[in-house]
Amino acid sequence: MAGSLTAHTVSSSAPASPAPVRTFVRALALSAPSIPPGGSVAATGQGCPPGSGVTLTVNDAEVGTATADPSGHFSAALSVNQLPVGNYQVLAHCGPVLAAPMVVVLASSVQGDTSTLTIILLFLLIGAALAYRQMRGN
Repeated sequence: MAGSLTAHTVSSSAPASPAPVRTFVRALALSAPSIPPGGSVAATGQGCPPGSGVTLTVNDAEVGTATADPSGHFSAALSVNQLPVGNYQVLAHCGPVLAAPMVVVLASSVQGDTSTLTIILLFLLIGAALAYRQMRGN
């Protein structure tokens, strides 16, 4: 019986690499986490569909708009000068909803200069009393 030959094709190429996985980071950040009443703040975010309109709201009221760039990033100034003191949630609506906390605070100013001035005057008076005593010879 004559021998028969069977041909097998063997591939020596490496297995195909899997396609890179794209991860989308969704985030909303404010230029300041707290502002005084009437203060200004800007929002920046990422994770919106490219070219989508972005509506920014606080308490269901529109406070800003933007358009996401080709990479899904956006930025906008917010009109929040009418908000009273309190805690708020800024929402960015662009398909997904992004959120960031914001606090409107009433800042008070403490005058540290008066206590420093009092201490300086006290030492000057003590120094003057000691100098007077020295001059009198007691």
